Amino acid sequence: MSKLIGPLQAVDGKRKTTYGYKMHANTDEDGFVKKMSYTPGNVHDSQEFDKLLDTYKTKDKIKTCGEVYADSAYANKKNNEKIGKQNNKVLHRAYRNKPLTKQQKQDNKQRSSIRYVVERTFGLLKLHHGLGKARYLGLARNKARAQLIAMSHNLKTGMNIFKEMQRLKRLRGYCVQ
Repeated sequence: MSKLIGPLQAVDGKRKTTYGYKMHANTDEDGFVKKMSYTPGNVHDSQEFDKLLDTYKTKDKIKTCGEVYADSAYANKKNNEKIGKQNNKVLHRAYRNKPLTKQQKQDNKQRSSIRYVVERTFGLLKLHHGLGKARYLGLARNKARAQLIAMSHNLKTGMNIFKEMQRLKRLRGYCVQ
């Protein structure tokens, strides 16, 4: 459990002070980063939820585009109402003296099989681009760096998909002859 001290500071465990930032991202099924936000480490995930949603406006209200697969940290009443019943695919969370039911465990397993794309994207950003550590002092510079890294990741992902499509075209061409 960490206690908040300042905008970037948190006490973790026995008086060990840590500084940090968090990147929140909206990715599609191919791993492209569609939207992102970058915050100090002491901002709760659920506060960034609105900025990440793909939404469109109707006459009477704002609706989400498609299903939302999110980590349980984004779950709260306000966010659940915003998503709606049929689009809500947020992971279930167990609480003290209230374990998950069999159905909730099954739902989490199915949802995790789709959410791995987001986790894989974060893993690639940390492994290949050094996003696991803040390189600069200040939120603005680190946010700009994270945005540039996300753009380069999207270009790389697009090229990999294009190469795979070209490879499949060549294979089909060989099979037809």
